Amino acid sequence: MAFADSPLFAVFLSIYVFVAGAFFGSFLNVVGMRIPRGESIIFPGSHCDLCKRPLMFYELIPILSYGFLRGTCRTCGGRVSAKHVVFETLAGVLALYTLWHEPTWTLRSEWWLFWGLLLVTSSTDLEAMIVPNVISYPSAALFLLICVVLHPRSISDALLGMAVGFLLITGIHLLSKGKMGLGDAKLYLSIGIVLGPYGTLFSLIAASMLGTLIGYSLRFSGRLKPRQAIPFVPFIAGGVFLTSLVGSPVIDWYLHLLHVSPQ
Repeated sequence: MAFADSPLFAVFLSIYVFVAGAFFGSFLNVVGMRIPRGESIIFPGSHCDLCKRPLMFYELIPILSYGFLRGTCRTCGGRVSAKHVVFETLAGVLALYTLWHEPTWTLRSEWWLFWGLLLVTSSTDLEAMIVPNVISYPSAALFLLICVVLHPRSISDALLGMAVGFLLITGIHLLSKGKMGLGDAKLYLSIGIVLGPYGTLFSLIAASMLGTLIGYSLRFSGRLKPRQAIPFVPFIAGGVFLTSLVGSPVIDWYLHLLHVSPQ
């Protein structure tokens, strides 16, 4: 048996990918918090948001540092947001999921970048209810370039997916009189490229269902006030994950009922 096919190699590769994903997720969360504030994503280095003390290397280990320090700053005792450990864990899980779900390194690399986009925009949306143009436009250009150069899917599917996602969200924006922001429409440019038209539609339906279910749950529990806006990008990310997980067979089944070819 070749070493690359051995169970031991698979275990080490899985651990490496999860840890690398967690570190990347930690960085993306910081980026998502700093961009809405107009701060540099590089300087100053990682520090406590309360006392501003620079963090030591052992305080920057994803997931573990939060647990060892019990979610507090060791200097001022201030609470560290659980958002950090949640994003680190999600990024590691998504990196590992992609490693074993996608069959080629081209698709794995594209999806790792794609999950990164969804994580950083989820962070900006949670931080300030925005999807910055400085992230959405370059990302759409990057994924379109990947599609043109590496051909993970047809250009026609990518362009049609862009149109479907952008126009649907823009229509909802107009009908809701601005209750859904155009930032979500710009984010769907990248989503449309990666998922294509059918996957894009499925992800939006799934995101809407997740948003409705969780939104009403928060409303009934009293944690969400009437007419209070909530960030939608995390639900979009959840809808994309559901599309990756179960979307293809569901879409194929539905198109078969309609006697429509998915190609």
